[in-house]
Amino acid sequence: MKLFFEAFNILPSFFKKRSIKFIILLLFASFFETLGIGLVIPVIEFISDIDTPNKIFLYEYLTSIKIINSENILFYVMFAFLLFYVLKNLFLIFFYYWNNKFCWNIYKEVSNNLLKTYISRPITYYFSKNSSELINNTMNECKFFSVIVQSYLKLIAEFSILISICTFLLFFEPLITLMFILLIGVFYFLFIKITKNKIYNLGKKRHEIASAQIKELQQNFESIKFIKLRSFEKKFIFPYSNLTKNFSQVSYLHGTLSELPKISLEVLFIASFVIMVFIFNSISSTQFDMIPILGLFAAAAFRILPSVNRIIDSRQQINFLKPCLEKIKNEFDFKASVNSVNNFNKPFDFKKDLKIQQLHYSYPNVNLPIINDISFSIEKNECVGIIGKSGSGKSTLADIIMGFMKPQQGKILVDNVDIFSNLKNWQNKIGYVPQSVYLLDDTIGKNIALGLNSDEINEKKLIQTAKDAQILEFINSLKDGFNTLVGERGTKLSGGQIQRLGIARALYYSPELLIFDEATSALDLDTEAEFLKSLEEFKGKKTIIIVSHRKSTLKDCNQIIELK
Repeated sequence: MKLFFEAFNILPSFFKKRSIKFIILLLFASFFETLGIGLVIPVIEFISDIDTPNKIFLYEYLTSIKIINSENILFYVMFAFLLFYVLKNLFLIFFYYWNNKFCWNIYKEVSNNLLKTYISRPITYYFSKNSSELINNTMNECKFFSVIVQSYLKLIAEFSILISICTFLLFFEPLITLMFILLIGVFYFLFIKITKNKIYNLGKKRHEIASAQIKELQQNFESIKFIKLRSFEKKFIFPYSNLTKNFSQVSYLHGTLSELPKISLEVLFIASFVIMVFIFNSISSTQFDMIPILGLFAAAAFRILPSVNRIIDSRQQINFLKPCLEKIKNEFDFKASVNSVNNFNKPFDFKKDLKIQQLHYSYPNVNLPIINDISFSIEKNECVGIIGKSGSGKSTLADIIMGFMKPQQGKILVDNVDIFSNLKNWQNKIGYVPQSVYLLDDTIGKNIALGLNSDEINEKKLIQTAKDAQILEFINSLKDGFNTLVGERGTKLSGGQIQRLGIARALYYSPELLIFDEATSALDLDTEAEFLKSLEEFKGKKTIIIVSHRKSTLKDCNQIIELK
């Protein structure tokens, strides 16, 4: 039950309310299933004693109004019996449709919510996380979480139907029914007891392998040039091949364990039926006395057998996916430290200066500070260079200025206002061009106006920012212009073109502060010179911070801050 409540607590509130609808539908499903079994005895009794139709419910009334007579009664009884089963099963189709829709909508919401929590977490969270694990959790584990919910719903539904049918059978043959319930109960608890730990360990292994598979695939595709250059195809394929081998092993072992209840229950039910025949044969005076009861139990077995099998299968599925539930629960339980108070209605002005005062910062679990007692001031519309060797904290300082990380000591003041008092409005004033500009496998226009839908893009603004970034001429030379697909990570563009698209992207949102974090380090000297020339357009109009390890890149800056 603890697992059930853990899963229930993860559900969005909307789905918790809708679970009441499930209970109502479940009660109707249980009633119809029980009634369907209950109709078997009167129908069998009627067929075996067709010459005395007056036993039929409402027979005298129906004959008096000339709806039925002794000649057509068989047709009407069998037609009513068939009609009931058709209507019952139509309702069950709706019930299972609603059940499946409910569960897969849970996947949609939980997956979206998990992605939302990941994106809202501080940058420091990602220092100790591999993206393959986050991708696997968001895509696959959330899917399996919906399977857990579905398994619990199936468990509740089948238990309710089973209890209803068994309660009905107790009125007719209490001794046989109690023996039957005891037999099934012992089988259920023994089977779950024996397989529980094995299935849980298989589920844990599945979760670990799934994340590792995504990681290996990412590494293979990211290293494709190196793999081909060194002819390392076999070496890189082997780790993934080994993982798929282990995943296949987990899958077929779990699949085999899932099939065992069905096979075992079949034998158990046939053995029970044979024993029942012998018991009835010894206590009944005629064969006709035991036919309706045997028919009833046969019809009940026809429904109970798959029901018990689904109960055991659902219980196994929950054990198998328990590691998934634990992982999803831990991810939603994560509490990020609140670094700022955001008030979008409160204006954040940048008219005078940006001050860095006695800044200290250490990465998590690292004793030595990467930034130690740094102070400087940047005037509005000034161009400032930040230089230092690799590992001196240049990019870290840029990240802190952008509010991605909060320093352990010191302040960042804009017009004497701490940026963390209104962080989002401060970040809305920043345009950022990193060393490696990430491009979507989409159009040039969508990459410049990143985050906007096609109908939200301002075409005039798109053209102006491309012109300011000195890439409009190149875009106009393309057949499809702004609708040209750039390929994955911009494979159809040169390094300089990608960086200029990065500038255009930063400019599209009209920033007051432009930060270039090693934006030219991957460019050759000629391309870098052209890139720096394009920045002349913004000097005196925008505040610019250029982070670089090369002094030549910063030669036209108003001031240079050196980190050591």
